[in-house]
Amino acid sequence: SRFAKKAPEPQPLPEREPTSNEWKCIECGTINQNYVGTCGCGASRPEDIEPYVERDEPVKPKEEEAPPISTAKTSRFAKKAPEPQPLPEREPTSNEWKCNECGTINQNYVGTCGCGESRPEDIEPYVERDEPKKPNPDDMPARLTRPVLPPTPDREPLESEWKCLTCQRIYENFEDTCPVCGTKRPNMVRQ
Repeated sequence: SRFAKKAPEPQPLPEREPTSNEWKCIECGTINQNYVGTCGCGASRPEDIEPYVERDEPVKPKEEEAPPISTAKTSRFAKKAPEPQPLPEREPTSNEWKCNECGTINQNYVGTCGCGESRPEDIEPYVERDEPKKPNPDDMPARLTRPVLPPTPDREPLESEWKCLTCQRIYENFEDTCPVCGTKRPNMVRQ
């Protein structure tokens, strides 16, 4: 294509000396790692080069060179975390005890508070709870009952209905029993 750009000429690598774990090929000048026995050009590693030389300890960066930690906010929209609010004061229940040292409320089965203070000796590990209050039937609202329907006029039930054989009322198939007379739905009716 006339718009295609010509690839740039490869630039030669800058001249450098091999490190303690490298060797320089006498034929082509390529620097190889010491574990490489033959250069890419075919020349062998010199016999005076050991296959592996123990590396020097890596140079640790000086503390002065470390970049300073920025204390600025990362975003101008960043919000400061709210200050933690103290928990409201409360008294322990029958199954709890309050630490005399730090004020933490612990369950009675906890023998030692998180601060190291032991549970007072007058506190039993477990206090029997009161029996739950049983509901009083008189306090319950009146039970909702289905209104008594008048007998259904002489009509045949639809496919989704059934007709009570005793009182002749028609009900939906999901109802198992006639609420007026208590007659069970016939078995031949599909649900």
